[in-house]
Amino acid sequence: MNKIRHGLKCTKCHQFNVEAVGGHIVVCTDCGDISGLEDMIIKYFEAVDIVKPGEIYKRRLIKDHLRVNISEYTLQKIMKTNFTRLGDKKRSYYFSP
Repeated sequence: MNKIRHGLKCTKCHQFNVEAVGGHIVVCTDCGDISGLEDMIIKYFEAVDIVKPGEIYKRRLIKDHLRVNISEYTLQKIMKTNFTRLGDKKRSYYFSP
């Protein structure tokens, strides 16, 4: 279980060498494939949810999972649309697309 590697990977060549461009798209630096950032994040956390169902995330942990340099605005937007705050705990979230 500790061998699982975090981060977004290219949907075409399956390498972890991707960069976010503008907050909406992700470009693979190896093969040049272009994908939607939010779609990749949803697929990533759906896969993580299979391995660790009901996982609770802090803001920093979400960013660490992605391993892609994104702005705070983009992170907030993704968290608002794909995560739900856990009750009265202000900084705990769970994945709920």
